[in-house]
Amino acid sequence: MYFRPMVLLTGATGLVGSHLLYALLLRGENVRATKRPSSKLNDVALAFSFYGENAQKLLDKVDWIDVDLLNPAEVD
Repeated sequence: MYFRPMVLLTGATGLVGSHLLYALLLRGENVRATKRPSSKLNDVALAFSFYGENAQKLLDKVDWIDVDLLNPAEVD
């Protein structure tokens, strides 16, 4: 049995991060992505939409977590 580890991606709501997120999901990776509590996912959905019709289905696979990367307790 093969276990596929989860990828933790920071910066997934940014320009480069959203495209990297799409590529990871397309490869079948399990992805947990960090975001600020105030982050809007509309820009990520827009970036995904340029790739095709399965964009929302892939976006739904992301395990989003709110975290302040400057707070060590939250990062743990």
